[in-house]
Amino acid sequence: MRIALVGPELEENLALRYLDAALVEAGHEVRIFDFHAAEQIPTLAVEIADDAPDVIGLSMVFTARAREFADLARQVRQADSTAHITCGGHFAAFNARQLLEDCPALDSIIHGEGEETIVELVAGLDGSKEVAGLTFRGSDGQITTTPSRANPDDLDLRAPPTRPEVFHEYLGMPIANMLAGRGCYGNCRFCSINAWHRQNPGRRFRQRRVSCVVREMAELYHERGVRIFNFHDDNFFLPSHQGNLDRLTQWKSAMEDAGIGRVGLQIKARPDSIEPDVVSLLREIGLFRVFLGVETNAVAGLETLGRGIRRPQNHEALDILKKSGVHTSFNLLIFDPETTLGDLHDNIDFMRRQAEFPLNFCRVEVYAGTDIHRQLRDESRLQGDYWGHTYQIADARVQLAYEIFREVFTARNFATDGMNHQAMKLDYYYHLLAHFHPRRAGGGLRKRVKRLIGQLNADSAALLEQICRFVDRPTVPVALSAARFTGELCRRRAEFDAQMADRARKLLAAIREEAGEVTPARGALFSAAASVAAALVVTVVGCDALADSPPLADILQPADPPGPNTHMCEMAPFPFEPPKVPLEPIPMPEVRALTPVEAAQVQERIDENYQHPALNFAIQHNLIGKTVTVYLELTDEGKVSRYEVRKPEMLRRPKVIEPPENGDAPPKPADPHQKARAEFQKILRGWTFPTTTKAGSCTVTLEFKPSLVLPPGTHMFEMAPRDMDPPQRR
Repeated sequence: MRIALVGPELEENLALRYLDAALVEAGHEVRIFDFHAAEQIPTLAVEIADDAPDVIGLSMVFTARAREFADLARQVRQADSTAHITCGGHFAAFNARQLLEDCPALDSIIHGEGEETIVELVAGLDGSKEVAGLTFRGSDGQITTTPSRANPDDLDLRAPPTRPEVFHEYLGMPIANMLAGRGCYGNCRFCSINAWHRQNPGRRFRQRRVSCVVREMAELYHERGVRIFNFHDDNFFLPSHQGNLDRLTQWKSAMEDAGIGRVGLQIKARPDSIEPDVVSLLREIGLFRVFLGVETNAVAGLETLGRGIRRPQNHEALDILKKSGVHTSFNLLIFDPETTLGDLHDNIDFMRRQAEFPLNFCRVEVYAGTDIHRQLRDESRLQGDYWGHTYQIADARVQLAYEIFREVFTARNFATDGMNHQAMKLDYYYHLLAHFHPRRAGGGLRKRVKRLIGQLNADSAALLEQICRFVDRPTVPVALSAARFTGELCRRRAEFDAQMADRARKLLAAIREEAGEVTPARGALFSAAASVAAALVVTVVGCDALADSPPLADILQPADPPGPNTHMCEMAPFPFEPPKVPLEPIPMPEVRALTPVEAAQVQERIDENYQHPALNFAIQHNLIGKTVTVYLELTDEGKVSRYEVRKPEMLRRPKVIEPPENGDAPPKPADPHQKARAEFQKILRGWTFPTTTKAGSCTVTLEFKPSLVLPPGTHMFEMAPRDMDPPQRR
């Protein structure tokens, strides 16, 4: 049989290449077609049809690209292809019946890991009902789903993936994608990978035998000259500390026996897997890069996402990786269905504290089969359809913040050559140089790289802080002011990125010069990607002032094509669909002021229930003798939905400091009152006012009088002296 496998191959696509290997082992002729952009559809459809395959397999993994694959299938049919067209991947598996109903060009959908299923499908096209793990349209038009196929336990029984004729290179060293295992032992509520593996019986998390992994590495090392191994495992580590030490000790020994010399390893990990001795051992094997699954540092966000991670673990993991000297990057999901402004501030503070790491940030998207999808569906909050569900964030102010964020940060966060991706690339190249050529990575190069990354992250934090301050107002922002505010932030962000891009280009050139790498010419693929990036910049609504500016892709002038140069970017740059409509703020109702009687009841509860519990806080932060004034907004249940400290200054959110005009200026000093504000926020979140029966706002006070504190010399008394003044009710 002639088989066509279709999917993106900007990098070496292991999903397609494992299928390729299984089909070749079964005696079939296979051809892989790269499909990474919608612009390819008309010519690619004709090319596939002209190849006359018997079966076409579409890798329909991502929701954002699902319509493109459906359109490609339709145009292949129009080109007179009679091939059986099947789809696999997360999106296809969770929407199998709807896809077959809506897309007549498709014949079947493969569920789960597809190596065995596609081989059986090709071997018996007329007997699809006998193939496990399949949803198909029969000759009578009826759609049928066969019994599930279990996730196989022994991954090493499968043929190793086929490899490209030429590997991509970084600093002149070939890189190969690898898998040491499949699945993840986590239970994150937003993760489509976790949901996809749970759809089928059998274990979700499985790892290959170390001997087989190292044998595959040795072949690539000795026969193909590969020196960088990019492990695409959803989670590289075991959930056991001792298990990791034992496995890596065996790994190190096997590599020595196989004659594998100096190599670089890239992995993905959860923060709770990062421990000093494990990382140290992995460094001996060749670790130089970790993509850390931080996701969020907001307490509520960690619960909403089901991370099973505590905030200190995020900081501890980053501290360990920093001390070990490996390239580390991460993403933050700063918006989710339940995000509050307090959660946003938590992640902004985290971004500032960890500013030396290249990072990216975005919103939690809703994927079929996930717990968050089910929750929003059950709450009637899902919008759109299965081609792309979305939602409104519960807090209207945060929803407006997301709308503004999307306009301002599109080019920085999502364009192929956006500055956040450029920062990841720069740090990646520096650590690659330091790993393989440590003597050439001196001369202040690290300091210059980290300074640029830190200033970029500080600017992102400042922009996000300004967005939070804009939406966090008692009055309703009108559309005109929101559009004007958004346009101004877009202009500032673009100007800053242009300055940073020039510095990044010079730094990258210096790194490559130290490595002795010859800069490759820019190819046709870059031209297409540059056009997309330029379009992203000028079509972002609210950024009309940029229309006369040079495209971001021209400003950046990367040294090589972005397609095969994406191994360091965990957020896929393609495709990003910019907003098509003008910014419309979410209407926010005016906040009702509590009546004098209601406000007095709120103050009375604070005096009687919350003054003394806050006393230790006041003592620790030298607030005795001072009055704290707080503006509160309460829900119908009497919970604090929003607050703003009016005084003292130390408990107010700091004013946004504009980034220095001189890119080499030192970073701003640490905020001495950050801890006090975080503690006070925790105190406020514990306040409830059950006597309030209707949402509203009021201003209250906490008076930390000296008389509330025992005088010196009274530590031996079990009861306070009689002459101490009792707390005075206001």
